[in-house]
Amino acid sequence: MRMWLRGALVLAFTLVLNGLPVLAQDWQEVGPNGGDVRAMTADPANPDVLYLGTVDGHIFSSQDAGQHWHLTGRVGDRPDTVVMAIIVDRRDSHHLYSATRSLGETGGGIFRSDDSGATWRASGLAGQAVRALIQTEADKDLFFAGTLDGVYRSHDDGARWERISPAGHADLRNFDSLLSDPRDANILYAGTYHLAWKTVDGGKNWQNIPTGMVDDSDVMSITIDATNPDRVYASACSGIYHSDNGAAKWAKYGGIPFLSRRTQIIRQDPANPSIVYAGTTDGLWKTTNAGGTWARVSVPNWTISALLIDPRRPGRIILGVEGLGVYVTRDAGATFMAINEGFSHRQVRELVTDPQQPARMLLVLTNAVESIYATNDAGRTWSSIGHNASTQTLRHVYAAPEPASDWWATPQSGGLLRYDASRATWVPTGVIVAKAAVPAARTAKTSSAASAKNSAPAASSAAARTSAFSKPLHSQIYDIAFSANLWLAATSEGLIASRDHGATWSEFDSYSKTSSTPHAAVRVVRISADGNSFWVLGDSGLAISRDAGVSWANADPSLHAKDVEKLVIVGGETLFAIRSGGALVSNDSGLTWRFLNVPDTQVADVAVEGDEWIVSTRRHGIFVSTNKGQAWKQLVGQLGEGNFPTLAAGPSSRLVLAASATEGLFSLRVPVAGASAALQSTPGGNQQ
Repeated sequence: MRMWLRGALVLAFTLVLNGLPVLAQDWQEVGPNGGDVRAMTADPANPDVLYLGTVDGHIFSSQDAGQHWHLTGRVGDRPDTVVMAIIVDRRDSHHLYSATRSLGETGGGIFRSDDSGATWRASGLAGQAVRALIQTEADKDLFFAGTLDGVYRSHDDGARWERISPAGHADLRNFDSLLSDPRDANILYAGTYHLAWKTVDGGKNWQNIPTGMVDDSDVMSITIDATNPDRVYASACSGIYHSDNGAAKWAKYGGIPFLSRRTQIIRQDPANPSIVYAGTTDGLWKTTNAGGTWARVSVPNWTISALLIDPRRPGRIILGVEGLGVYVTRDAGATFMAINEGFSHRQVRELVTDPQQPARMLLVLTNAVESIYATNDAGRTWSSIGHNASTQTLRHVYAAPEPASDWWATPQSGGLLRYDASRATWVPTGVIVAKAAVPAARTAKTSSAASAKNSAPAASSAAARTSAFSKPLHSQIYDIAFSANLWLAATSEGLIASRDHGATWSEFDSYSKTSSTPHAAVRVVRISADGNSFWVLGDSGLAISRDAGVSWANADPSLHAKDVEKLVIVGGETLFAIRSGGALVSNDSGLTWRFLNVPDTQVADVAVEGDEWIVSTRRHGIFVSTNKGQAWKQLVGQLGEGNFPTLAAGPSSRLVLAASATEGLFSLRVPVAGASAALQSTPGGNQQ
């Protein structure tokens, strides 16, 4: 894989708070490639120029028909902006329009770019969920938009929009799709959550066109036969329909099973009108005889969110696949290959690196068909592992040190999993071994025999009075910590230990004897790099041992242990505790704590590289301090307001890995403290 610098992203990360330059050239995309595609379009003047939109407003573009992608810009300033449609102006390819909605109640609208997608500005229907947007072929100055409350028209490039559907109508609302007749811009087809509608006079009058269609069908896509505009195709939640008389009457196609009936897109092959493709929630389907018979040509579990047919290259089709990215077929569906280089839009939930082999990393993704990816070469290549485990089933993942050097995971249902590379699957492992007293009757029977063997040492006699029993490890495991010869697990039943690399586990006596409630739940456990220091966090507080468990001390109660979500250990003295109300820092191994004075209290993770402290937040991206938290500078730009749930040390010195909740994995080269100290600092947040 080539170096992955995103040009626009590099330029974006050029300012800190108060307008100071920092770290711009040091961001690199690490992958894995692919992700969520919500909308995709091609430039009518040059079909090799493609644009795609994501679920958080980002616009990617390609100049070579999808072989390479780069982040071009961002629509709006909300992280929940969903790009529903993109239009390249037929009159000027530098002009783009985007229809958006948001996950909130007040977001959405039309946006316009005059520089090929680099920058965007609002262009009407602010606050509306715009789900459909078209530019008519018959009148290139005319645009239509479909929203949840009506259909709107613009004659002035989106400067003003007028409603052309009646306000407050019981059925003319919740529009999902629009299509104009190429012969007459006043003839408009509209698909709603409840059947299809048509106007022949630019919206003055509307006619319901339900005949032949299953009632209450959500019409998601409409297309017209290029050779016969009276022949109309419509895809709906209830199947695929066609009409030979301008939608006066529909006929339903057969041949696509019920599981694939939610057809989101339908497209006709411009070179052969008898070939029609249907993008469904269960793959890509194709008919070569105008709907007489259908066959699925892709793998069955793809959800097709976008479909482009290249008019110049017969058989070349580009697909947007939810959770996987962009795929292309050059042989009309016989074979497919991913074309995601430069496009990484993964929603990362968790990042794990191997401290002994930093090039080994594991990513856990959300909203992904394949949710766990691993790399052994610092992100140059990634592979999906363990199809029998997913984001929904796993609590956390871990990298075990040598000699085990395996990936481990704790399921939500309890117990422990190890990744078996030879079988490419996650397998349950581990048993609990406990000691039980020998019954009294049995002891009496063996007493005479024991006394006859006076030469047996006292220790052997004591061992004879106990017996070991084992059971499968089913406890809820909240956290695991590793050293070379000792593994500790925080469980719902207390702290347990393994000295054979996870095969057998038993109660960790050293901690249990010092705890007033030895079998109470433990939520977090950490071991220092040298294996001599332990930190055990339960609801009752934080217990600390600096001598491998021989003695224990309790942290200051001001830590409020019940609120702590994560402990980050830096060396043996500096610790960070992350909680919902802000992060804390300790400089005495966790005995006393003070608030980490970050401008954004919603801290997600902390990393330390040299003398720099790097903090990721859930609302305002990443902050860096070169003076141990006295002042901070913020990285801003297209991802500056992003959510980075996890930070980790990179595979080489002064590299920090930042996992984005929406954009995949990045590496950041941290500057030396002397080079950045001259920059003006931004004060921290409010003291608490």
